[in-house]
Amino acid sequence: MPTTSHPLTRTAQTALNNAKRIAEQNGQPSVDTLALLLALLQQPRSQVFAVLTYLKVRADNLAARVSATIKLEAKQAGTGSEAKRGELGLSAEAESALSESLAEMKDQSLAAIDEHILLLGMLRSPESKAGQILAQYTVTAEQVRESRKNVKAAPGDGNPFIALWKTLRRAMRFGVSPIFISLVVFTTVMAGFLLFDIGNNPKMFMFAFMIGGWLVSLCLHEFGHALTAFWGGDESVENKGYLTLNPLKYTHPIISIVIPLALLLMGGIAFPGGAVYINTLALRKPKYRSLVSAAGPLANLICLFLLALPFGYEGT
Repeated sequence: MPTTSHPLTRTAQTALNNAKRIAEQNGQPSVDTLALLLALLQQPRSQVFAVLTYLKVRADNLAARVSATIKLEAKQAGTGSEAKRGELGLSAEAESALSESLAEMKDQSLAAIDEHILLLGMLRSPESKAGQILAQYTVTAEQVRESRKNVKAAPGDGNPFIALWKTLRRAMRFGVSPIFISLVVFTTVMAGFLLFDIGNNPKMFMFAFMIGGWLVSLCLHEFGHALTAFWGGDESVENKGYLTLNPLKYTHPIISIVIPLALLLMGGIAFPGGAVYINTLALRKPKYRSLVSAAGPLANLICLFLLALPFGYEGT
């Protein structure tokens, strides 16, 4: 691990170790502040990610940009292979940022440098690589210090059912899309026509019911992915509109347009597909990736059960 005489909390030391791993993977000769910033953003239950998100920074976008910059610098330097393990130390600018972190720690009368203090150390080193990128996102040390008082603990602490309920309330604070509500009403009306045998063209009602049911299930499928990701720590899904159940937010040029059009030309039914983009770096634990993947199909099963109720009722 990179050696430093500065006192670090366990999570800060873990971030420094992960920064070394990132530097090794990209063939860097030393651990710089970009590798450290990316490691902080990728930390499980990342405090830095939470703070930047609170400050309205697209932290997932920042992480992707930092990662791309690291790879670009490695390519330009011609370091195509991984560095040998155990030989990497801190770069001069990383040492400077750590020195600023130590000064910040003393200013705040703390016993050790944590994730917040590492971030503040980079901001107090505007000449560092990480400091320059953070400045482009208009992040200041004063904002980070103030936000620490307001950023709440990540969801998932304490009773999981209470945490899930609180997360659901936060996720749905912008309400449900009127488009989704209209789809549910339309599908319910079509189900009523079929259930009570209204009208002279049941095939038309059946087709309309299938289309409406598919669109509703599509919204619930993608919402299941997004809600679980939000619960797991990826709050970027809220900014992308995935938590409103609006089908227009789930469209994808290939899945929603090209493939349905191809199926229609081949004589099939052009059911549209959907997509949501999850920032897996923001998920607090590896298990949340599996939960995010499983949530969509589970929502489909629930929707299938609800849509089958009219037919089950009719057969009794």
